[in-house]
Formats: sequence, C-alpha cells, structure tokens
Amino acid sequence: MASSQNTVQQNTFGQITVANQSKLKIIQHIHTDAERVRERPFVSYSPYRGLKHFDEESRHQFFGREKIVAELNGAIKEKNLLVVAGSSGSGKSSVVRAGLIPVLRKQLNPAVFRSFRIERPDRNPFFALAQCLDGFSQQRIYRACIEQPSKDSLRTLLTELPENGAQWLLFIDRFEEIFQITEERYRRPFLDG
Repeated sequence: MASSQNTVQQNTFGQITVANQSKLKIIQHIHTDAERVRERPFVSYSPYRGLKHFDEESRHQFFGREKIVAELNGAIKEKNLLVVAGSSGSGKSSVVRAGLIPVLRKQLNPAVFRSFRIERPDRNPFFALAQCLDGFSQQRIYRACIEQPSKDSLRTLLTELPENGAQWLLFIDRFEEIFQITEERYRRPFLDG
C-alpha cells in the first residue's frame, strides 16, 4: 500500500503512517492476553526515576548515553577542566554521576582514585568544597580559604590534600549557582583559582 501521498509500514509494533512527508502520525495497537500478563514476574520498582538524577548506585539503570560518556572520558584525559553544559533537566548530572564517574573508577586504580562532589556551590563554594573534602585536609587551611578567600585559596586547599599520587575528580553540580547565588567576595577568588 504505497502512494506518493501516504506511506504505511506494518511492523510488529503496529502501524506507522507518514502523511505528505511532513507529518508523522503513530498509531500503535498492542495486543496481549491476560494469561501472558499473569505469567510474567512482577517487577516491584520502576527503572524510570522521574526528575531524580542517576548516580553510581543506579548506573545499571542508566543507558543510552554511552557516546557522550566516551567523549567526556576522552576529554577529561586531555584537560584539567571539563564543563558539561545543557538545558535544565537534560541529564548533565546523570551523565557524570552514573556515566563518567563509574567509567573512571573502572579505568583508574581504585586505590588512588578519589571522586568528590559539590552538590551546590551556594553562597560560599570554598565552604562547600571544604565540606565535601572533610577529613582530607587540615582545618587551618579550610579556615584560611573560607575566612580570607583569594585566587590562591583553591590551589592551596587542593595541593595540601594528603595522599600523594592520588587522582582527584572534583564534580561541581549546579555550577551556574556561582553566578546566581555566590557572594562576590567568594565568586571571584573561586573562579580565579
């Protein structure tokens, strides 16, 4: 059944109709019987997370972004700073949390790989960083960075971390807050660092 005006393709999912080559109309009929439904094992959870992000614990449910994860993995090996930008809700956090971080954890020696996440930079990104690095640096350095931030504060904080030879990944989620919420006296030194 083909004509220049209307093409119909039958497949196992139903009928797909393309009319006038400019509109796509999908008509789908799914038929199943009650007995087949009763025979299936009951799945008590939905793999769809709604608006929640995927993370390392839910990485087995995260798929379809292998290409972008591979591109990020290649880019992070060449650059010290990697920015993942996109529309709100487009999956930026999930791609890093459930894609890139697990890949890096597999590739790098787990004895030296450290991943830290600033959930929100908020009003003072130095404080947010100090919180996520709690236990890895000395309080005097935290205080200096928080009380008297300078362009050297970030570098000082990170170079004073113990564990020589460790490979650190710092993931700052919601980085745009630095331009929206962070106080200027913290914003400029953090960005300059």
